[in-house]
Amino acid sequence: MAFEHLNKEERIIAESAVVKGLVSDNAKYDIKVGEGFVPTNQYFTPSEIEMAKNLTQKRIDAVDESESEIKLIEFTPRLSARTLGNLMSYSVLYKKQFTPSKPVRLVLIAGEDDKDLRVVADAHNISVMIV
Repeated sequence: MAFEHLNKEERIIAESAVVKGLVSDNAKYDIKVGEGFVPTNQYFTPSEIEMAKNLTQKRIDAVDESESEIKLIEFTPRLSARTLGNLMSYSVLYKKQFTPSKPVRLVLIAGEDDKDLRVVADAHNISVMIV
């Protein structure tokens, strides 16, 4: 599994999710979406422009595609407004970039829950799983 892009806490959560069968063996990790920031300053070399783009594209922790749906998965130590917002942003950018023919489902896998934000997740049809 390729969890190099995750920090230590996120990696522990991701590994636990895989062991518990919440993420399939075919999942792909660290999927870049969006255009990123492309500097227009004339002083940047083409390689610096490419590096800026690569470093600023949004990164989905995991994309897990089955026969019936595509799950966009974010691993996080705690359910937070930031991770919910990230996941909603990733969904829009993923659909724009890949135009999937299957339904896309948003999944947040966290180490700790937050009752207030669980209401927000439910309102936006985001599945939350605590490991």
